[in-house]
Amino acid sequence: MSSKIFIGLLFCCMIACKYDSEEELYPAGSCAFRPNNCFGGELPEPGMSGYIFQNDPSEIRYAHGSPNNDLEFIYYKSPDTQPDGVGKLFKYNIGTLEKLLIFSGNLLSSPSWGKNGWVLLNPSDRKLWRIKDNGDSLQVLDDSFYCSGGLWNNLGDKFMYGWQNEQLNYVGLPVRNNNWQLIDTLSGGGLSWYDNLLIGRGDEDFSVHVLNVDNQQTFTIPLQSNPSNGAASGDGVGNVCWSADGQTIYVTSTSGLFSYDYHNQVQSFLRCKCVNEYYFNLGPWGYDHLIASKDHWHDLGNSEIKITSKIVRIKLDGSEEEEIDLAN
Repeated sequence: MSSKIFIGLLFCCMIACKYDSEEELYPAGSCAFRPNNCFGGELPEPGMSGYIFQNDPSEIRYAHGSPNNDLEFIYYKSPDTQPDGVGKLFKYNIGTLEKLLIFSGNLLSSPSWGKNGWVLLNPSDRKLWRIKDNGDSLQVLDDSFYCSGGLWNNLGDKFMYGWQNEQLNYVGLPVRNNNWQLIDTLSGGGLSWYDNLLIGRGDEDFSVHVLNVDNQQTFTIPLQSNPSNGAASGDGVGNVCWSADGQTIYVTSTSGLFSYDYHNQVQSFLRCKCVNEYYFNLGPWGYDHLIASKDHWHDLGNSEIKITSKIVRIKLDGSEEEEIDLAN
């Protein structure tokens, strides 16, 4: 009995000590909020052939909040997590716990959910499709040689996507309305679109690229990236998104979660992340939260890494990050 007690105390001590070491990773005052459940240290250096990844059946991708209902979101289960080898896009309601399959097929990039109720899809046939968010009315929009992406603006009355010819050269990025009328052709794209501003990762190490779709002028928002400002040296931008009201840009990085007040030009470091955890995608979910899918890398030894994932809902000030329980 005493040996069992000792083992239990040792396990608790390991957890507590690990948490203390996580605290030491972040300079005092660098994070507004820190994670409280970090486990696992730095990954060992990979072997000659790099890491060997094993995706867990729970792997989740492309979590996006509904633009009309802050209880609903969509998420994608990749092909290697499904018994039939076909990816699945689901809609989930955290109030009713209802899950609806809205698309079955392998996606090449993130879907985009418009305020008009249509979801843009870029499946493995490299065409651009759309489907209603109840799973009805699947339609092909562009069956050209190679389409990529697909992104609605915040109003759901315009979308843009990538298009390549048979020589795999980009021929601009078309912007169309709901009637399929070509409105414009852009010189560059982005990850999030509010009013006339498209934002994406910048070319510099730690910056946000902005494209004005009205005049096609571009500019860069340089972000602070040094330990005194809460970001590790050499930090890189992962994902960017507008808030639902278009006032704030949110940025994930190798250090955690940032916000940038676009109008007042003020950057804040909201939330540190655990070692070996990564925000896979990020987007607004109503006016009070963000939604993200988040990966954790587990060291299995011999350069093998197991990736598990979850969906999290984050308060806009970074004070809370809650895992969404997919009950069914």
